[in-house]
Amino acid sequence: MNTRKMTNKNFNSNLRIKLLISLSFLILSGCFSYSFKGSGLPGVETIHIEFFQDRTNEPELGVDLSNSLINKFQGDNTLKVVNEEDAQVKLAGVVSSISDAPFTFDESEVVTSYKVTVNVEATLTDIFQEKVMWRQGFAEFGTYTAASGNSGRESAINEAITKTTDLIFSQTFSGW
Repeated sequence: MNTRKMTNKNFNSNLRIKLLISLSFLILSGCFSYSFKGSGLPGVETIHIEFFQDRTNEPELGVDLSNSLINKFQGDNTLKVVNEEDAQVKLAGVVSSISDAPFTFDESEVVTSYKVTVNVEATLTDIFQEKVMWRQGFAEFGTYTAASGNSGRESAINEAITKTTDLIFSQTFSGW
């Protein structure tokens, strides 16, 4: 009888451990399966990204921003980038200006780096309802050293485009 009690005790103990492990696994697996995909745009699966107009004197700035946005959306795969006829929403905009300004100085008050700011206006529209979902201005910048010249400035512009792309992408899912 003593052996039987030990066997039941071991069985109950093992059963409790297995149940505890199974329950823990179920709880934790629920935590790891959460996804932000689709949040903010219920029912929307497709987007068309127009080439942004460029009102600056910088060649290809609007095209560069548009391509950056297309790559961001395609890489994320939350919304499928399609032509306008197949899209549910449309992202459009304009690069309205670009400006350079001194950013840092040395002890003699000589400029050591510059800040280049890119200003963009963007609009997300529900194509079927012909309704503006959000419209917003973005002003992002990149920096470059005075010694780096045009190549440094180009890198700073690309930095500003990347920051703007990230903000527009985030706004698309949180802006309405």
